[in-house]
Amino acid sequence: MIVGVTYPQVKRQEGEVYRDGLVELAESLGVGENVRFVNEYLSLTELVAHLQACDVFVTPYLYAEEVLADPRSSARRC
Repeated sequence: MIVGVTYPQVKRQEGEVYRDGLVELAESLGVGENVRFVNEYLSLTELVAHLQACDVFVTPYLYAEEVLADPRSSARRC
């Protein structure tokens, strides 16, 4: 599951190129049926429910300083 919307500034400048590329990549790898894209913001309750249901959680952030708006901080509370 890939959750979240494209940042408004990025969407204005680039459209949905990145998201569309992820969809195409999932399809080309043969996992398109197994990947769900949720193109919306989730409430904290919804986010926590999804995190609790995860077997694996992957985040694109490299540094702990990127905690702001980072779901890992929510994941730690689950």
